[in-house]
Amino acid sequence: MVSDTSPITIQNDLQLLLFMRLWTSRGELALSTVSDFVNKSAGRQIELPEIPNRNLKSELSEMRDNLSTLLRRLE
Repeated sequence: MVSDTSPITIQNDLQLLLFMRLWTSRGELALSTVSDFVNKSAGRQIELPEIPNRNLKSELSEMRDNLSTLLRRLE
């Protein structure tokens, strides 16, 4: 059993393994798409489509916050 203070690795955490598989297969595309869209939308407002029972702006804000937290924890 892994202690609560030991580093999380792809060898001891399935969630990290799945995230790494997703990021290594699609992360570069996602990052490129976001970077291109940031450049394209400079100086313009963005109107997101409404999706029932979802708040895309809130979800993106949560993603930003969670990624920021993860980045601070990387060794």
